[in-house]
Amino acid sequence: MSILTYVKGLNKVLSPNFILSEFDCNCDDCKETLVDSHLVERLDKLCELKRGKVSITSGYRCANKQEQLRLAGYETAKGVSQHELGRAADITDGVTPGVELEELARAAGFESVGVGKLWIHVDMRVGHRRWTYKS
Repeated sequence: MSILTYVKGLNKVLSPNFILSEFDCNCDDCKETLVDSHLVERLDKLCELKRGKVSITSGYRCANKQEQLRLAGYETAKGVSQHELGRAADITDGVTPGVELEELARAAGFESVGVGKLWIHVDMRVGHRRWTYKS
């Protein structure tokens, strides 16, 4: 595990497909972004297999943002969040069904995948995990 901490808002290039600010928490409170470098490597592999880019709809989430989601009852915010640790991302390309993105994610080395209609959650936990989201 290689969690790196950066100042939030930087447009630092992390890889051929991603810049740091794509992983930023979408709140107005926090000042840093945590990102697992191995997460970025696997996301790059997924893009290579897909032969196209994906968008990160949620990367790092600070503790305050995660608590707001829990209090609002979001099913994606239950339990210990890999997003809070910088070890998860929700991704989409806007058109590919989640089950197809899951296949690419697994081929890229992700073992833990949550599947939505047109998006997926991937994280760095070891051991085959799969769940689905209602929306």
